Amino acid sequence: MIEEHSVPPSTNHSLLKEFNTRFSTNEQIENTAKNQRGTTLINEKEVQTLRDARAGRKKIGKHIVNLEDFYFHYIRSLLSRLGIRVWAPDLEEAPGFLYNEACRTVALMTFRQLACSGAYRYMRANISYLNDINLLHRAYDHFVHYLMTEKFKKENKQAGKNFEDDKKKVTQQRRQRLARKGYRFAVANNYPQRYLSVLQDVNSHSDDEFIPRFKSYAIKKLPYRSEMADVFFRNLDRKMSESNNLLGKPAPLRPRCRPIVPMPSSFTKAPKRMPLDFYPPDWFNNRDYAERFVVANTKQVAFIPTTDIQSAKRLNPDESLRDKAFNDKYWELVTQPYDLSHELDESSDDEEIGNDSESNEFSDGDLVDFENSESGESDEGKENNNEKFIHQNRRAEEVRWTADVDDEMVDDFDRPSNERSNAFFEEQLGTQWT
Repeated sequence: MIEEHSVPPSTNHSLLKEFNTRFSTNEQIENTAKNQRGTTLINEKEVQTLRDARAGRKKIGKHIVNLEDFYFHYIRSLLSRLGIRVWAPDLEEAPGFLYNEACRTVALMTFRQLACSGAYRYMRANISYLNDINLLHRAYDHFVHYLMTEKFKKENKQAGKNFEDDKKKVTQQRRQRLARKGYRFAVANNYPQRYLSVLQDVNSHSDDEFIPRFKSYAIKKLPYRSEMADVFFRNLDRKMSESNNLLGKPAPLRPRCRPIVPMPSSFTKAPKRMPLDFYPPDWFNNRDYAERFVVANTKQVAFIPTTDIQSAKRLNPDESLRDKAFNDKYWELVTQPYDLSHELDESSDDEEIGNDSESNEFSDGDLVDFENSESGESDEGKENNNEKFIHQNRRAEEVRWTADVDDEMVDDFDRPSNERSNAFFEEQLGTQWT
């Protein structure tokens, strides 16, 4: 597994059975691997791992590495001593499985030997950790029995899934670079905020695919981006190229073309809270009411209402309008094909709540003057009732807390609570207590 998109293969059970007949303990594996003068269990030519590898310069990632014959010979020699024809850990078994222990021994021994000889110098490897065997074991188990096992399971579940995911990841990185360049250009040229919010989101940008026949990248069609938004992005690419030509800078973008027959994009995750006209009317109208609230900012539009790229090339002064001024001029025109009935329903609900509030005499938070409020009772009657209420409560407190409680009252407290309370208040207040 030395290529970028390689997937861990399944273990050959016949080779596994052959290995188990030769080894039964880890000590046997360790001793055989370290005994360089020992006899080999199989001929080195029978080792299939790195069989087609050739010495010379090889590009690994962003680096160019000089691979010597010694590296390949050392690895194949160690595998032949252990009788392993194909280095392929059994990812369906635990790391402590005997065959997996042998694969780990081979990997760590060859890694340490090659690191000491400078094979990984291009990676700036810190060789001071080569003697930390426990650390190397943990690093190996994490890479092989976690990361590679996940790829192995994914490939078994769906063939080619790993390659598709890797390709999608590379495409997403290109989208991120494109988003950064577009956003920086817009900031440098003082674009209004409605455009900055669109350009800043990676999901607003289209992906592309290289077409060898035309030596160019075909721009794919995002299902959630409107024609007006497409025109804006194409015009932005043109302005960025023209600006770099005037300044004598290299082109910031690769050659990209727009196919006559649109190529659908594999990215379907739409950005959130974009201006309403960023989304196609048909796509937006097919969303549920709840999705419409989440996806679009229906209070804002952003693009000049045109789908003609030729007319968009001409400078339109309205593009430099601030968001509010642009909204006031174009919102009613642009939003006509959009179904905004969910906004009307929300407004009607707010009005009903407001009417219910108005039907009440008072609402939460209102200050009310109870002394001057109008009622059917006269001021004199209210004053008498208030004085009577205060007098009764004051008299009850005095009787309740008095220290001179006579014997008759004490006996009275021995009665059941309800009768005791009623009799007490009738006697002390002279009123019927209910």
